[in-house]
Amino acid sequence: MIAIFISLATTTPPQFIAVAPSIILPVTIKKSKKLGCVTYEVRNITNREVGDVRATYQNYKGKVGDKLVTNSLKTGKTKLFELCNSSLINVGAGKYNN
Repeated sequence: MIAIFISLATTTPPQFIAVAPSIILPVTIKKSKKLGCVTYEVRNITNREVGDVRATYQNYKGKVGDKLVTNSLKTGKTKLFELCNSSLINVGAGKYNN
């Protein structure tokens, strides 16, 4: 006797909430003059110019978001940005610029 099992379970495709940046960049903390804010300095330590540099953060309500820091950052250069009432998760670039 041959038994055949038919699965009625349905599968749903995976849902992506956020895509991690492909190039993680180092960040240092600077003192901010604004209450409840922190100034960060991101540095491009790669050997190429990077683009679409974004900071991923979590705000005081727990919502995760991202903020465009700069469209382009050359090798060895830095860029300052500020977050208020939020915690920094990471800073990354989405691509290398040619």
